Amino acid sequence: MKVETFILVPNIEVKVPLTPKDFEKKFINIEDKDRYQEIERIIKNSKDEYYYGFIRILHNDLIIFGEEFLDYLPIYWMVFTDIIHTYLMEEFVETILPGYEIKLSFKKMNNDVINIKLGDEMFKLPNNEFLINLLKGGKIFFYNHMKITGSNTYSNIIMKINSMLNLLLGK
Repeated sequence: MKVETFILVPNIEVKVPLTPKDFEKKFINIEDKDRYQEIERIIKNSKDEYYYGFIRILHNDLIIFGEEFLDYLPIYWMVFTDIIHTYLMEEFVETILPGYEIKLSFKKMNNDVINIKLGDEMFKLPNNEFLINLLKGGKIFFYNHMKITGSNTYSNIIMKINSMLNLLLGK
């Protein structure tokens, strides 16, 4: 399971479909230390809030969630944090993706399996592995955002993520 966050580089024109080289021009993985200054500039130029990107969730090289859902990154990560929180309490959650008319739901099948429904597609994934990796991805995103902006705006979300991680890891 792999969760990555990509930030959109504004004002870069590339041809569609994207080649791997064009993809690297248009998007930056927020964990790419070689492009940290570029990430910092994008976030600061966006007034620290309104920058686009996408979250990619891969399981066994299958893309569960990806670049087709390009939107404001802080909002997406807040939505995923809230979805996981509700799921952990109720074992089911359903929402409409912000900016899209697509339903996303999480349903607990048993202690080991979570059923993810995204539009008409369904995925059965390892419950804890999926949730832990998604939460860690959110934590990395919010930590980097706060480091770059010098703001504590999302510190409560990081505390919420840590609490859920502790629950899942049995701490």
